[in-house]
Amino acid sequence: MAPLTFVEEKSSSSTLPLQDLNEEEEYQVVIVGCGPNGSVMANLLGMYGIKTLVVEASDTIYNLPRAAHLDDEAIRILQFIGLDELMKQNSLKLDVKFNRKSQSMTYLTIKNTETVYGHPRSIFWYQPELEQILVNGFQRFGEHMVKLLLGHRMVRMCYDQKTKTNRVEVVDNETGHVKNIRCNFVIGADGGNSTVRKSMSSNLHGESGSMRWLVIDATLDSDHPKINDYFQFVCDPKLPMVSCPLPGNHFRWEFAIADGQDEDEFIAGSDRLIELYGGDLSKLKNRVADRWFDGESRFIIGDAAHCLPQFLGMGVSSGMRDSINLAWKLKMALDNINEPYRINTAALLDSYALERKPEVELIGNKSNRIGNAVMSTNIIASTIRDLFSYILLLMPFIQTIFTNNEMKPIVPIKEGIIDHGHATDQYYDKKKSSPWKSFLGFLVIFYYALLQWSSSSSSSSSRKNTHKKNVGHRIVQPNIIMNNNNNNNNTMKLDSVMGLGFSCFVVNATDNTFSLLNTNSSIWKLLNTSFITIGQNNSSSSHWKQFPSIQIQRDQDKPFNAFIGNNMDGDSIIVIVRPDKHIFGIYKGDNEIATISNSLQNTFLIN
Repeated sequence: MAPLTFVEEKSSSSTLPLQDLNEEEEYQVVIVGCGPNGSVMANLLGMYGIKTLVVEASDTIYNLPRAAHLDDEAIRILQFIGLDELMKQNSLKLDVKFNRKSQSMTYLTIKNTETVYGHPRSIFWYQPELEQILVNGFQRFGEHMVKLLLGHRMVRMCYDQKTKTNRVEVVDNETGHVKNIRCNFVIGADGGNSTVRKSMSSNLHGESGSMRWLVIDATLDSDHPKINDYFQFVCDPKLPMVSCPLPGNHFRWEFAIADGQDEDEFIAGSDRLIELYGGDLSKLKNRVADRWFDGESRFIIGDAAHCLPQFLGMGVSSGMRDSINLAWKLKMALDNINEPYRINTAALLDSYALERKPEVELIGNKSNRIGNAVMSTNIIASTIRDLFSYILLLMPFIQTIFTNNEMKPIVPIKEGIIDHGHATDQYYDKKKSSPWKSFLGFLVIFYYALLQWSSSSSSSSSRKNTHKKNVGHRIVQPNIIMNNNNNNNNTMKLDSVMGLGFSCFVVNATDNTFSLLNTNSSIWKLLNTSFITIGQNNSSSSHWKQFPSIQIQRDQDKPFNAFIGNNMDGDSIIVIVRPDKHIFGIYKGDNEIATISNSLQNTFLIN
């Protein structure tokens, strides 16, 4: 049988020349690719009750390690799908050290403390275990809701303009049998060589680094000599490298390979490794696709949309953020098909790329700068870098800047689904990397951290419009106590009281506050809103007793109040949070609260 290749067609007719249309299976979403990002998306869609098919070309879940790191925001997404605790049990929580030599001459340590998002700063995991946890996660919804086809490839896709649906051909690699699928949306989670991306005429733009990197994964013997039990950057210009332990006696090294250097010498003499998975030699890529949505029904997520350098370890985490950003929007779009709402579906789905691209572009650029500064092979630049590092890091407040702001950029949503009338201008860096200036790269990193710190300090000191400065940011996640819980010592995380839809937090509630909110409005139903009161409820209305009422844990209430701009002057505050935990808007006082209904309708409905 001749090999099948992918063919993409469009038709204005509902009669398409696909095989055996009588055997057509119907799904709402087809996900192509069952890596970490495709599996997270399948979990999200399963939670939303969206009938989903996952198509994976491999016969089995991938059984070799690739990525190894998740950040706090990605762990929070795992919390959303109920898999965070299981994942943390099967991961390592490692400190990060910057060393001049391997396991020695440390000049900066970043402790793996809990962040404002309620989780460790990062966890390190063994990818085959992660993927199995994620697959088991979406299989809990049953095949009637989320079905996995292993050993199948998508070979053809047509969009029917009349029915506004896709018809997809999927072939069994072993038997050659073709399944015909009809679906509303197709999501490409099929990696850097994405078939779905190519069908959208979307191209990756960016650059590959000049430095070659060899990644080696191994399982260590039980009596292997002691090795670092933390993640380390080795900033030695003669041999830049990173290394870290992984669960199950696994270990990873990443070496910078100089021109003319033979990668085999790094593997030679490794008799103390009982199993060596081999080395993957490649140049680092920093590329972002120009189109993430074809304007009709196809999307790309994860590596299909962006290939990021590994220095910040944000590849999988960024893909998970893609998934949760898109999932709730697909839910609204699908609900709108059979509901009498006039949702502006085009603007809703277009916002996916508008919101996600700025973050991954900044992560890619900043990752390159960090790599050029920390992993420099220039001896003079490295010496100057180290000298400045030692001097600067003697000052405690400089250490605080680096350890609190860490190195991950924080990018609020500026364009997309937020209330632009109640948001202040936010800073984020779009500078391109400068690989030929490693020392300047270090100074840029320092400047960026200092700017974030000073901006945060100055904003906190100003009370005017301070409640607007975090619109577009992800809301922090403190521990809470339920007011109606007899056991006041039973704490939980804030997200535990937030549903699958939007959340509306009401602070310093009064009868007038609730009247202005008009919770019976259809817009709240459209957004599947959960209402939660925080602190003292000053309303006499029994209507509000049916909603959860919470208190922020005492040692975290001041930071939370500062985040939402509650300066304890008694004004009512409304915080509207999207399902992906980005803040849609923060409103203080009756005048601003009275504008909420119009803001939501103008954002989501067709005028």
